[in-house]
Amino acid sequence: MLAEGSPSEAMIGRVRLPEFDDRFGYYLNDSLRDRLGRPRSEDFRLEVKTRIERSNLAIARDNAVTRISLTAIADWALYSIEGTEPLFKDRSVSQSGYNSTASLFATRAAKQDIERRLARDLGERIARALLARAADLSGGIAAAAGS
Repeated sequence: MLAEGSPSEAMIGRVRLPEFDDRFGYYLNDSLRDRLGRPRSEDFRLEVKTRIERSNLAIARDNAVTRISLTAIADWALYSIEGTEPLFKDRSVSQSGYNSTASLFATRAAKQDIERRLARDLGERIARALLARAADLSGGIAAAAGS
């Protein structure tokens, strides 16, 4: 997909990434930057709204939750830098789980690790979807790939 001169390769470094104000968003932004590069020229902007849903999967006889599932959902859209209508939009979903233990520290550490993994996976999914659609974008990407 990222062959030299391809539309996908031409898109690297041209997308303004969203700014977040929480730990999960920081992880997601880091993953997107790893795949899409730091913007050198901002021809596009990516907007992402995330949420995490929690489900209790395993409950012990004493009603203690022992397994927790997290589903991370990202609704995202790519815009031209000045545009108000998205060039395309989609939803990416990732799911994972962790064990809840009697140790509050261990449970929190496991939750943070899963959040980091979910954010990395969502970033990969979003970046792959963007890069796969790079050839569909009119103007800049196709022209840059052809030069």
